[in-house]
Amino acid sequence: EGECSNNCLKNKTAVQVGEGNGKLPSLEQQPIQVIMSWMDSFQDHEKIQLICLQSLPTILESPPNRIAAQADGLASIVLYDMAAFPTNSLLQLMAFHTLVVLLRPLGANEGTVHRMRTASSSSSCTTDAKA
Repeated sequence: EGECSNNCLKNKTAVQVGEGNGKLPSLEQQPIQVIMSWMDSFQDHEKIQLICLQSLPTILESPPNRIAAQADGLASIVLYDMAAFPTNSLLQLMAFHTLVVLLRPLGANEGTVHRMRTASSSSSCTTDAKA
């Protein structure tokens, strides 16, 4: 038997969707919503979780997808996967990669938190020095 190829896994997944909890993705959903729906429906299927995690970083590069994922609680799903499958190092790596992209600031605000803290620290030092 051994490890399934991607094609074998896709075929297994297609069969299992019909046996899932009835929450099939609709055609109107965005890719991020479809993936999150699969991750939620198949929480105990390590290979499905891994495939979803592998696809997420690329999809999350799009700000609208990242906003939707943040609003819908993708971080919780990813953290659940990390706790549920602690021995799968590839899954752990992909989960960290997903979190890094997911939690990246939106727009041109990258590094803003750091700059604001630095500016805040500088002004408090100046205020303290004057007092």
